[in-house]
Amino acid sequence: MTTRTPLLTESDHGNLDALLGHAFEDFKAGLITKDQAVGGLVQMIAALDQGNYGEAVNWLKQGRKFMHREHLK
Repeated sequence: MTTRTPLLTESDHGNLDALLGHAFEDFKAGLITKDQAVGGLVQMIAALDQGNYGEAVNWLKQGRKFMHREHLK
């Protein structure tokens, strides 16, 4: 097994916890659709996978707002 330097900071992990919680709660409350929740999480994961840390952190910080946007519906 290889080791690598983690991409996410402790703060990022806190924001990730919050983003996941908001996605589940907003879906449960009917504020966003399943597609919006999944689509937002996929965007954040894809940004990390592509090495786009800035976009990933932006999603971690503002993802709840982004998931509510019309283009993800």
